[in-house]
Amino acid sequence: MQSEQKPLRRITIVIFALLVVATSVLLWRSIHYGNMGKLNIVVAPDDISLVIDNKKIKTNRLVYVTPGAHTWEAARQDFTSKKGTFSIKKGESQDLGIYLQPANDAGRKWLADHAEQGYKIESQVGNRFTQLADQAVDDTPLIKSLPFTAPGSEFVINYGSGTVDGKPKTTIYIDITSDQAKEDARTWIKQQGTNPDTLNIVYNQVASENDSIGHQ
Repeated sequence: MQSEQKPLRRITIVIFALLVVATSVLLWRSIHYGNMGKLNIVVAPDDISLVIDNKKIKTNRLVYVTPGAHTWEAARQDFTSKKGTFSIKKGESQDLGIYLQPANDAGRKWLADHAEQGYKIESQVGNRFTQLADQAVDDTPLIKSLPFTAPGSEFVINYGSGTVDGKPKTTIYIDITSDQAKEDARTWIKQQGTNPDTLNIVYNQVASENDSIGHQ
């Protein structure tokens, strides 16, 4: 009877030990990854080389990264390279979408031979354009009232894209016929609830409709 109990006891001990190890591993993973951020990486082409903080990373998957600021670089032969930064907090989830454009005929041919990758890139570029447009409206509500032409075409206000300190920023373009027209344009902007001093404005001096050359 005792000889039968010994193997059963050993099996029970082994099972208990395995449970302890498994529980310890799960606990460690929970604590370890709970202190990190989750980064969902989506790229196209699928075989690009991605480096985050000088470490090569597998793409199109979820990875865990330490909280804080990080740098990344993406490259592929026959495609334009890109680099950027992101910052993530403890327990935060973020998406990192990287879509490279062909740099030459070889890259364009590769996309033609891999149509699904081309669709993926075009879709994401379109989504990015929409996001930038929405962000521009959020950052500069004035553009919802543009373009605007003053009576007599004294000034014309429109908007477009520009850069400030190397970063993309909505630019307000104002065609003016005189210094007074410039002040009137600024007054109109204030009436729309926006301080012109907070905008990236480019003024362009144009001829008045009443201006003429020569003598009648």
